[in-house]
Amino acid sequence: MGSPVSHTTDDHNADSGSASALGEAFLQLMPITGVSISVFNQALKQSTIYASDDTAARLDELQFDLGEGPAFDSVRSTAPVLLGDIAAEAQERWPIFTQSLSALPVGALFTFPLVMGAVCIGVATLYSTTPGNLSDDTTATGRSVARSIAGPALRRAARSAHSDEPLGMGQPVIELRREVHQATGMVVGQLNISATEAFARLRAHAFSTDRTVQQVAHEVLSRDLNFSQLSDG
Repeated sequence: MGSPVSHTTDDHNADSGSASALGEAFLQLMPITGVSISVFNQALKQSTIYASDDTAARLDELQFDLGEGPAFDSVRSTAPVLLGDIAAEAQERWPIFTQSLSALPVGALFTFPLVMGAVCIGVATLYSTTPGNLSDDTTATGRSVARSIAGPALRRAARSAHSDEPLGMGQPVIELRREVHQATGMVVGQLNISATEAFARLRAHAFSTDRTVQQVAHEVLSRDLNFSQLSDG
């Protein structure tokens, strides 16, 4: 998939604090179409800090909504997940996610964990519109970039969590999923259940109504949706 990239991450100031600078490190050094960068907490709750384009943003959102996909596997294993042909390689591992990909122009998908020491704090999800494997040199470049941006990505997520600062500088702008976490808390109160079960209810309702978890969360916060008033079905 393209020729090996000979540049190094020293060409980029990944610690500039700009979310777009973190994404540009991948876009300029690797033969990819787009990228998103997300930070996870210990409960695997996700905050997206950058998406280069609509497709990158949707890839990130789909995995968040469905709770499956290469990003979660990459975070858990602290290893890259490299899919040179997404249509041929992903169906058995993530059937629902793969089915949802059919509407997106994605031929190849690569995730690189953001590792600090022995801890994985997030993931970069890279995609290409055409199928093709990464060379060993390009994979090494992806690993190097992911390591170099892990600290800046975590600091940016932390800053944004305590301010109204927008996160992503790509198109569209991605905001921290505070609404989802707030809505989860409201569902806990509505149904007297655990936060894990409340989030599962949000996710299931989004899937069954063909909407995103973010959209359902917004309805909960605006009081247009109360889970205690829904039937068990």
